[in-house]
This record gives sequence, C-alpha cells and structure tokens, in this order.
Amino acid sequence: MTNLGLPPFEYSRIETQIIEAFPKLRPAAEEYWMGEGWPGDDPGPHVFFSEVVSTYFEILLAMPPGSGRNRLLGQGFEIIDQMLMGDTSVSEMVWIELMEGRARWWLARVQPFLGRKVQDALDEYRPGWRTEAMDGSSERPDEIVDLCGAGDIVLEQLRSEGIGPREVPGVRVPRAGRSLSSLESARRDDNGVAFLSCFGTTDPYVLAPASEVACEHATLIELANDLAQLNLVSPGESEPSEVGYYRIFIGERVWRMLGPDYAAALRKGVHRTPSLVEHEAWEGLTWLSPFFPPAIHDRIRLVLSGQLTRF
Repeated sequence: MTNLGLPPFEYSRIETQIIEAFPKLRPAAEEYWMGEGWPGDDPGPHVFFSEVVSTYFEILLAMPPGSGRNRLLGQGFEIIDQMLMGDTSVSEMVWIELMEGRARWWLARVQPFLGRKVQDALDEYRPGWRTEAMDGSSERPDEIVDLCGAGDIVLEQLRSEGIGPREVPGVRVPRAGRSLSSLESARRDDNGVAFLSCFGTTDPYVLAPASEVACEHATLIELANDLAQLNLVSPGESEPSEVGYYRIFIGERVWRMLGPDYAAALRKGVHRTPSLVEHEAWEGLTWLSPFFPPAIHDRIRLVLSGQLTRF
C-alpha cells in the first residue's frame, strides 16, 4: 500500500486505479471512455491521463489562489507524488503527461503544491526550473480545451465558495455528458441550447437558447443542412451537418464560438493574435457564425422564430 492507503500503482490497470485515487474525476473518465473506448480498448493510459487528469490540474492551476482551489491541488499532488513511486511505466507517464515541458506560468503556480519526489525529479531533469518559476509568475496561463468535462468537476467542487462557470478557465466542447435528448427537453432546461454545426460539433453555425426556438426539430435539421451547403461543404462529405441539444452555462467559453473581430482576422489570414479571443463566452443570446453575411443571419433568425419554414 502507498502512504495514502492506496494499492501500488501499476501501468496495466492504471486508468481504473486513477479513478480509485481521484473518485471526483469519475464523470470525466466515463466521458472519455464512452468516446474513446474502455480501458484496454482506448488509445491508452497516456491519452487518458492527458485528457482527464492533466486537464483537471491545468484548470485548477489557471485559477486565482483560493482556499478550495488550493485544497484540491494539495490533495491532488499528494496522490501524484505517490504515482511517481509506482512502477517505471507509471512514473514515466505521469512525468511526461503532467510535468514535462511545462511553461513558466505553470511552474510558478504549481511550485507550492509539489511534493519532494516531484521537486527532486525537476531538479534532475530541469535544473533551472525554480528560476523559471520566478520569471513566470506574471505570465498568462495557456489556453485549455476541456474535452471530457474536467471543468464541470472543478465547478461542482467549488460552487459553494461562489465559483461560477465564468470563473472556471478553459474552453468547453459540447459533449455527450451535457447532451439533452430532444428540443422539448432542452426547452425545459434553464441552460438548454440548440446547437447547429458541421462535422459533429467542430464548426458551430448557430447557438440559440432552446426556449426561444419556435420552429421544430425537423426544421432545424433542414436549416443545418442548408447552412452546411452554403458554407461550401461538399455533398459527399460525411457528417456535413448536425443538430444537437446541450446544456451550456452562462459565462463559459464555447469551442469555436468566434466573434466578428476574430473572424475578420481569419479572413485576412491572421490566425493568432493575442488581443483577439478565439472562443467567446456564451451569454445566453443567439449566436450566429460570423462567416455568414448579415442577410443570411436575418433568414436564420426568421427560421428560428417560426416565420420561415425553410431557409
């Protein structure tokens, strides 16, 4: 048994052991497994650790200091220290996916929570890390894309301290764990959204509060298909359009929900500008892709309001 009363970590069953050690992460782990395959059939522990565990730590570290946030990080890194004492494959995975190559801001924020095992490893493999941490104290955190709902777990743990969706860093991706079964159920949910997109949820076209959508599901399917063709998606391409219903909280940033300034920069061939925000926050108002001209926006709104039956 480890110092925390956990069985020794073994690479052959590390994914299930991680959830035994971090039971709070089970919803995110199950989201990953449902999408990628269950342990043994998924892409492997490295990918699992990166998308579930590392994202959880990244979100917490990107937040300002606070009692709850600090408590979760302290508890988490106690377990990480024990994992680094597991078999070689486990310790290498943890090092590669959680520690290796991290930016200076990450080193600055993580330093108070590192156990002796991690500090010794950093001293050996990155001797100047303490100086880098000091230099990185004013750096902005990296962008975080939350694929499996680690942010929802952070929100649930810290909500009692006044933390809301807007205060949890990261970009949310509409996913199965947030899906709603129908337009009717989305209309009944305070956070229900109709989500029209292309290629799954990769390229959103329309996000609208479901309670304000007056047309029916079949009309939304036709609208999404028409928008896909308008956006020059080839008819033979698979999954050209999709209509889904999801729970999206006010204040959280949504993957590829582009603002007009960012879209204008892309049209000019500028893909990354520090002053532009790529993924904007959902504020509960209908959002339409800025790549469609105003006349198309007008017709989309008429369809959503029930005034047009076909785009």
